[in-house]
Amino acid sequence: MKALNIFVILLFTGFAVSAQNQGPIPTSIKKISDSFGYHPKEKIFVTTDKTSYRPGETIWFRAFVTDGNNQPVSIENSDLFVTLYDSKGKPDIKEHFKLINSSAHGDLVLPSELSNGNHFLCVYTSSAQTPESISVTKLTIDQGY
Repeated sequence: MKALNIFVILLFTGFAVSAQNQGPIPTSIKKISDSFGYHPKEKIFVTTDKTSYRPGETIWFRAFVTDGNNQPVSIENSDLFVTLYDSKGKPDIKEHFKLINSSAHGDLVLPSELSNGNHFLCVYTSSAQTPESISVTKLTIDQGY
């Protein structure tokens, strides 16, 4: 019985000591979390009404902007820039929209002379500093679909 009591005391003492020294993994997680708190990266999520369009049709979209912790962005980023590029990188349409409560919605009327093929809807804010801060959605333009 005495040996069991000593074992239990040593066991609880070991847990208490190990709880005080958290090791490198929890420390690293805290550092990463603190970094995102001070330097949040923006994420933009974009949805469109469909993925294939004909020239002259309207693209309806909604965009949501969050920080690196998936929290709504601050009011400082009030403009959302939307550009439709062709497959060669030439901009076909450029618009900007106001962000309200970290989201924006709108429409883009496609030019009737738009070429067939893949086009790319790029959405970003004025504070976009990295490629990860830009949302790119592939859209297909096809006159005969």
